[in-house]
Amino acid sequence: MQLLNNFFSITSEPLEGEKQSYGIELHPDHFIFAAHFPGNPIVPGVCQIQMITELLEKKFAKRLYVKEIKNIKYLNVLTPNEVTSLNITFQKLTEEETSLKAVVLYETSEKQYAKISLTYVYEMI
Repeated sequence: MQLLNNFFSITSEPLEGEKQSYGIELHPDHFIFAAHFPGNPIVPGVCQIQMITELLEKKFAKRLYVKEIKNIKYLNVLTPNEVTSLNITFQKLTEEETSLKAVVLYETSEKQYAKISLTYVYEMI
């Protein structure tokens, strides 16, 4: 399921040479939040991975497949009841011939919510 423009929207994109940080807006009325969890919605970890994947597919114009999730640290609960606007920041991106490695932060100016390290394999789209 594609989440871009459904579960979340991009509010700002990085300019060339800037820190690779995307401003995003969560859509708190999305049906996923009704199930995860009723009355106490939380952004599912799998959705966080999918959001990263969709941003990277857009950036690199390649279909990406998760090969390895090396590390995930959930630092604070990400809930649309408390925050709908945040940044997905790519601290490190390493593009190789058939793979892409990323270290990613979910953050606002006040808090970090998650730090994720993962590797993708890809094909041209």
